[in-house]
Amino acid sequence: MKKVLPLKFAAFLGLLFVFSAKASEPSLKTVLEVALKNNAKVRSSKAAVESASSMVSSSYTPDDPMVGLSRLERGMETTYLTITQKFRFPAKYYVQGKSTKSMSLAKQAMHDWTVLSIRQKVIEAYYELYRIQKSIEYSVENLQSVKEVARVAEKKYSSGAGIQSDSMRSHVEITKLEIELINLRQEEEAAKERLKELVNDESYTFSTTKNISVKRPLLRNENLRLLKEQLNKNELNSSKHVLAKKHELEAAEWKSSLAKWEFAPDIQLQYQQAIDGMPEDSRIYGIGISVPLFFWSKSSKASAASKNKISKRYELIDAQRKTQSRVIDLLGKVEAGEKTLRIYDTSLIPQAKSTYNSSLASYRAGKLSLTGLLDSERSLYQVRLSFLKTLQLYAKNISLLERESGIIVSDL
Repeated sequence: MKKVLPLKFAAFLGLLFVFSAKASEPSLKTVLEVALKNNAKVRSSKAAVESASSMVSSSYTPDDPMVGLSRLERGMETTYLTITQKFRFPAKYYVQGKSTKSMSLAKQAMHDWTVLSIRQKVIEAYYELYRIQKSIEYSVENLQSVKEVARVAEKKYSSGAGIQSDSMRSHVEITKLEIELINLRQEEEAAKERLKELVNDESYTFSTTKNISVKRPLLRNENLRLLKEQLNKNELNSSKHVLAKKHELEAAEWKSSLAKWEFAPDIQLQYQQAIDGMPEDSRIYGIGISVPLFFWSKSSKASAASKNKISKRYELIDAQRKTQSRVIDLLGKVEAGEKTLRIYDTSLIPQAKSTYNSSLASYRAGKLSLTGLLDSERSLYQVRLSFLKTLQLYAKNISLLERESGIIVSDL
């Protein structure tokens, strides 16, 4: 009697099969989600942001009060409960808080920069893996075609219609393609390991991933216009790297201001309440202020803070200029890459295919030598590989542009 699986269990197996199929060929979106969640650098920068944020409230908070016992002996003994509270000059809390807040914002901007950097590396690695796997596919197809040509050449030679060198030439071409396949498969394994390192999840493996697919990135014209407007105004405010430097400068300015406020006196309040001895209900109130007697120490700190502010200002100027230059360069490369891919689509690839098909027909009809056929075959193969490299470079330049500018200009 044939056993039938329970419906629920069969459904579970079906879902498991679908999940396994999807897991073996993860999409770029899935890989990015996992990488941005698990990557060590992203998690480290996120923890740094949380640490800096938690320090903001403490900057506005006074130090803990001191509680102790005092004993007074003057013929009779009295024990006092003593409470002492030190307050900094009020402006110091405000300035210190602003400085800490600016550093927190700088950490957040650097975290955003780290996220965009890891995103860029994942996109580059994913498109590299796609290029290699697609190159392997083309190499296998090309190898089969050349083997077929070799068989035709051997038949022609055996029938006296061809020459021996044609058969030998085709076998040399086969050997070249086999060597290329060996190198490509080694590159594929290396690319998988790079991607696995970025994802940083032991349960996530690319060892069995075959024939991943990607789409050609599409540019968002509205975001591109926004980016170009910023470049024209020399105000690349969206760059996370530049934004981090701006907040670091703000923090340095607040610290410089704080160093000057250190000359202002701090206040100490004291309250004492008799808890034993005579006289009963005795209370003592005290107030004190700090005196900037050792002013040279504060002067040195103020001078150092001022120099640090100047240093941060130049760092910002340097970051703005370098980022502006890189973004302009990358924008030009992206636009050139888009045009180049269009040429491949409309001219190079169709022409190379047509030339190869025509050469193959001519060779079979005895109107073309084997050398001419192999040249057209190698030309089509090289055009396909060149297209894949151009596509990979295009995606890489787009992701670099998005990292540097902080504006997502594509649908990656």
